[in-house]
Amino acid sequence: MKKSLILLLLLSIALLSLISCNNTDGGSEQGNGAEGVCIFTAEYDMGLHNTDKATLLLSGSTIFFNPEDYDLKPLVAGDLITVRTKGQLLIQESYPSNVVTDGVEIISITASYAEILELTVKQLGDIYTLSDESGKVSMLLANSSSVKKYIIFEDGTFEEVSEKHVGMTVYASGTYYNETSFFVRAYYAYNPRVTK
Repeated sequence: MKKSLILLLLLSIALLSLISCNNTDGGSEQGNGAEGVCIFTAEYDMGLHNTDKATLLLSGSTIFFNPEDYDLKPLVAGDLITVRTKGQLLIQESYPSNVVTDGVEIISITASYAEILELTVKQLGDIYTLSDESGKVSMLLANSSSVKKYIIFEDGTFEEVSEKHVGMTVYASGTYYNETSFFVRAYYAYNPRVTK
């Protein structure tokens, strides 16, 4: 499966075609001088781009700006990044893709931040749970699940949640759907919003 995915990604890289960001103000086509808006979601590549490292991407693209230049908090999975431009952003179809900003004026970059929950890893038989102190939030992590859950460490490495993490405090970035439902985008062994 992983070899097939790598082959598919290599073929995509070989094509190196460009697509434009389709999110524009007013729904009109974005010409050279028109103002446009692109919205990116922060997410992680888990070891495919950089072996054994979690790499933060913006909707599959490498980060093409310095967040500090726009007074943004440290970016985490689930953040929505809004880029307002004069001119058309082009996105190179490769993996990870690159955002081409040549000839484009970036007017502003803002973020709608994901929330951060502090959780504890617990074990119930062969199932691991992550829950907050109130017990309202609980995510089941089954060992046999086809979707693996990983904890990201400060050095960028990551590990699948396992028995050795029981009792560990972890942080989840994501979004609440209601008082008890939280959609997790990533788990961290540290608080990703706290800067050194």
